[in-house]
Amino acid sequence: MHFATFTWLGERKFRFVFPSGAIADAPSWGDDEFPPLSPRAASRIASTFLDEILPNSGASLTKYILAKAWGPQAEDCYWYYSIEFQVPDPADVGADHSIAHIPVLLSGVVPQYTALNADEPPKTVSQS
Repeated sequence: MHFATFTWLGERKFRFVFPSGAIADAPSWGDDEFPPLSPRAASRIASTFLDEILPNSGASLTKYILAKAWGPQAEDCYWYYSIEFQVPDPADVGADHSIAHIPVLLSGVVPQYTALNADEPPKTVSQS
């Protein structure tokens, strides 16, 4: 089982894939206690990731979202953070900014992603 989510940054589309192994390695969380990864820690991880793929972007944190994803079975659910950033449009064409959602598993890992750009073939990158 795996799950995928997408975000756009300017002209590039990022597809994040949550493979079964990464999900299994993430700590479990019951909603009656605090999550094993704090929102602040998750936002730092996402911000570091964003700085690596889009240096000097001027992005600002706008939202922490603790999201639940479902697998094929009812018991195959897990939680992750979707950290939202407002990213200024570097080309200043049409829009003032983009909204980027960077997923972070409760283990503190940004899932592997594929970057799609009109000028380049897809490039899959595994995060560690």
